[in-house]
Amino acid sequence: MKISVITGATSGLGFELAKEMVKKGKNIIIIGRREEKLKEALEELSIINPEIKVIPYKMDISKENEINDFVKYLDQKSYEIEFLFNNAGLGVFGKIETITMEKIETVFGANLIGLIMITSKIASYMKENKNLSRIVNILSTAALKGKGGESLYCASKWGALGFLKALTEELKEDNIEVLNIYPGGMNTEFWEKTSLSINTEKFMTAKDVAVRIVDLSLDLSILVSDITINRAK
Repeated sequence: MKISVITGATSGLGFELAKEMVKKGKNIIIIGRREEKLKEALEELSIINPEIKVIPYKMDISKENEINDFVKYLDQKSYEIEFLFNNAGLGVFGKIETITMEKIETVFGANLIGLIMITSKIASYMKENKNLSRIVNILSTAALKGKGGESLYCASKWGALGFLKALTEELKEDNIEVLNIYPGGMNTEFWEKTSLSINTEKFMTAKDVAVRIVDLSLDLSILVSDITINRAK
């Protein structure tokens, strides 16, 4: 059975991506770290299209053993991964003097190490597919431009982009495409814990961004690689 995997799928953009995929009739596995949030997401997604398979899976993508267990699960179920949406991530913002090793490990664990780990493991699994598949990476405009007060976040996203650019070249002969998405600011809970003074009222909605990402991602008749999504001026 063909299925798609969405990380960080229980809130914000990830949850909206899950909604859009279900609306499009795609079977999905939603990945999150908290059982309660996964249950809540499953209940809402199941209402949208009861005929579509939505599988909740609890996993921390920065833990190699948990990813290995997930790949074994995929193999046991004989799932063919059609799309991988790398959406999980977090931001820890602040002036450079506030940087600590704990913050570095937290940000890089989610945004860089976790992305590298799950992508490498699932890409290896996807190589067994005979059909075209696609890895969709939700990065940020912070992967393209340095932003004051976001040094750690930018560093993790720039590192992720370097990995993904190299991966694009490596997978060319394996029928696996890599699509990188760079959304601008979205009005989500992502910003709730930041110490920066940011007005999110005019930011894009996660739903609007998700609609565009899914439309671009699902059209396998066209080859796309880098898309920036910003709000209209």
